Amino acid sequence: MPEIKLAGKTYDLEGTSFTERSKWRSKFGAPILNKLGQSAKDIGLVDLIPVIKKSGGVHASSVLETDDGDISIAPSGDTPDPLRMTVKQVLSNNAVVIALVSEMIDTAFEAVCSFSKAIADDRDHINKHCTETEVVMALLAMLRVVYPLEVIFGLMGSIG
Repeated sequence: MPEIKLAGKTYDLEGTSFTERSKWRSKFGAPILNKLGQSAKDIGLVDLIPVIKKSGGVHASSVLETDDGDISIAPSGDTPDPLRMTVKQVLSNNAVVIALVSEMIDTAFEAVCSFSKAIADDRDHINKHCTETEVVMALLAMLRVVYPLEVIFGLMGSIG
């Protein structure tokens, strides 16, 4: 299992039992994933799916850029205009995006600090010294541990 780094300290995610991970998954994992899914609908990201499918997918040359607060897609011969316009419309609702990110970072902090006893014991230190990026990266690592989808999909691919 992976390690995470928070506020200059490294934590091993192997220290939790299956039962502890199951409780965390129920209390934090499922609600966070549900909230992300609902938020994707609320801000219109789900509306991008038909546009992306119709365009043949998002190409690697389509890079999100911010210029003076505007969000755009870098020009690319492979990127259709409808996709560029739809992404810009969805992400231009800054108030919704900022509110979502703020709420999710606070929720992520609670989830991260609740993952193991070692992390919970260092909560005050983490609170004083960690960055939001560390919290988000730790949460993603924890979600990968409690939802081992890469393993499941890898096994399914090797069977079929």
